[in-house]
Amino acid sequence: LFGLCDSLLLLRKGGQVVFFGELGPSAENLVRHFQGLPGVPAYTRNMNPATWVLDVLGSPSPPAPDLAQHYRHSPLAQTTLATLQSLRDSSGSPAPHRPPTPTTAAVAEERSRYAAPLGRQFREVGVKFFRSYWRCPQYNFTRLVLAVATGLLLGLAYLHTSIATAAGLASIISVQYLSVVFTGMTNTHSVMTVVATERAVFYRERAAGMYSSLVYGLVVR
Repeated sequence: LFGLCDSLLLLRKGGQVVFFGELGPSAENLVRHFQGLPGVPAYTRNMNPATWVLDVLGSPSPPAPDLAQHYRHSPLAQTTLATLQSLRDSSGSPAPHRPPTPTTAAVAEERSRYAAPLGRQFREVGVKFFRSYWRCPQYNFTRLVLAVATGLLLGLAYLHTSIATAAGLASIISVQYLSVVFTGMTNTHSVMTVVATERAVFYRERAAGMYSSLVYGLVVR
């Protein structure tokens, strides 16, 4: 969601502007603006820039110089002020207000309740969860270790089992069933922490009409 924004107006406590301008690809302009200031936590590639900038604002020991003062004297602030001034000078008389016609009102009512079609919802939610999992190496490593350990344990237990007999064939089928069930149970248990973290975000985005519950459920599975 944060990556879909082109520009950002960021205020600190008291209504002071600490950043106003374009974010750039992967929020590189935002990171470049704060990176290097004393007291600012280091930014790494696997971090969420939105979470990182909130940590910067909520740091118990504010960096020196002050974030608001740093922005006022930064080239970004001068560029933004010059852009606003040029837009103010080039703006003409405001366009007259036109009430919506019955045709446009009917078209608006026929639009979907969601902001994007189904294919776009799958793509955006899939990219969102891919990045979320990518930023959780501990969770991915835990699932990998459990899968490998389960495969080795069950595979070695039935290593020399022959399928020439009915008992041996039944044992092989049973261990296949057991491996699928056990792996699914462990994955379901380990994903609960991720789902609990994303639950509040899901309720807010679903209420805003960004995507349907069906898309979210299919992508999570």
